[in-house]
Amino acid sequence: TTFSGSSNAANAKLVAFGGNNGGYGGRIEFYDDSIGGEATVELYGNGELDISYHTHELTIGSLQLFGGTIILQLGSKPTSLILTQKLILNSDKVVFSFPEDDGKYEYDKPYAILTSPNLSNFAENQFEWDNLNGVKATFSIDGNNLQVTFNKE
Repeated sequence: TTFSGSSNAANAKLVAFGGNNGGYGGRIEFYDDSIGGEATVELYGNGELDISYHTHELTIGSLQLFGGTIILQLGSKPTSLILTQKLILNSDKVVFSFPEDDGKYEYDKPYAILTSPNLSNFAENQFEWDNLNGVKATFSIDGNNLQVTFNKE
């Protein structure tokens, strides 16, 4: 499911299921200036929410995870996810990634990647970065904001 230009997810329920037998999972993508509205997003298995080509932060209503990966952009045009309602975690971890073809970032710089009104209910060890070999991702929670900082291992 793709939202681009100035399209709006409004109050939709968007679901990305995991793939079967090692296949690709579903994918929800927000590009350009598209609007998340108060949409509810659910990720299962290896389903993905990709906001790496959005022009700024993306706001949605809530995010419910039964697995899945959130794909962000860092570097000079970082994207982040803002939840107006809540984060619901039905899996061990919240997993983040960014496109390997344009994965630029700075070491020792905190990136704000997620904002949620109930973020203080979670611990830093419940968040993980999955595609950075030789780099340590350190998460910190400051009130309703989650930040990640990268360091060389």
